Amino acid sequence: MTTLLRGNFPILATTWAGDGCFDPTSQARLIDWLIDSGVHGLVMAANASEGHAQSDAEKAEILEFSMKRVAGRVPVIVTVTHFAVEVATEKARKAEAMGAAGVMSMPQFFGNWGSDLPAAFAYYCTLAASVKIPVMVQDHPVSGVAMNAEFLTRLAREIENVSYFKLEFTQSPFKMARVLAQAGAAVRGMFGGESGIYFLEEYERGGRGTMPACYLPRVFSETFRLLEAGATKEAHAFFTPYVPLLNFELRMANRNLWKCILKHLGVIASDRVRGPMPAYWDAATQRQCLDHVARVDPSTFGVPVKSRLKSPAKPARKSARAAAGQ
Repeated sequence: MTTLLRGNFPILATTWAGDGCFDPTSQARLIDWLIDSGVHGLVMAANASEGHAQSDAEKAEILEFSMKRVAGRVPVIVTVTHFAVEVATEKARKAEAMGAAGVMSMPQFFGNWGSDLPAAFAYYCTLAASVKIPVMVQDHPVSGVAMNAEFLTRLAREIENVSYFKLEFTQSPFKMARVLAQAGAAVRGMFGGESGIYFLEEYERGGRGTMPACYLPRVFSETFRLLEAGATKEAHAFFTPYVPLLNFELRMANRNLWKCILKHLGVIASDRVRGPMPAYWDAATQRQCLDHVARVDPSTFGVPVKSRLKSPAKPARKSARAAAGQ
């Protein structure tokens, strides 16, 4: 029996130096900070990891580095979404060989080329047959594949290895409840996304996990602890002050916010993201971001950072394999 996956599984960001190269020192610091702050697991190579902004060689190197740094301290779910099922299954087998506790995938899509439901079912059948670890279905609108509750129920009931789901919709608590009511024990875990903003509502409808960004590890883990203890009122009182920040992330800043805050906390050296810089991420938006942080006390986000990072220039030149054991 594999480990039951539940709780706070933040998506691990990929840290870049100021010149855009991978920064293994910051990556190691981030991984250690998250684990020390009590996360229940990590998600790698996902959308919020900027996996879409990496070459194939970089993806392989960064995943190997990160898995070695985790070293089995918490379970890891690796995203393997790909338009070609042959590539998705290869990625899944490699993740399993590295020690991943599960793999996650959206249905096949590439731009406007997407799957219909029969093709999505065949894709998940093939993916699940390629590994022994659980497969998590990522139900995200970016794929363009509308998977209703009945279809997700069919996946859980008819494909033995498909036992986890991540739902990323505004109405995710309702959809979770419908799938759980129909699929029963065939579902081992329901996770939410959407910055974790609906975590309380999802838990109340049967969700038992969340995959937020990686700057609030202690907040989500403590909220989960209170919910598991039956302290629902206390969980709401604890979590609610952070909702404005989460809403600002989800609706105003998104991928730029995570690294801005992590740099502000001293966890990583650079807030560099790859790809075009959105126009809305201007000086005023950055100031508003840090104003939100100050209102909720950043010392509550995670454990104190053990040491402040210096210039990222030298660590960025070090190979990932060499830095993994530091």
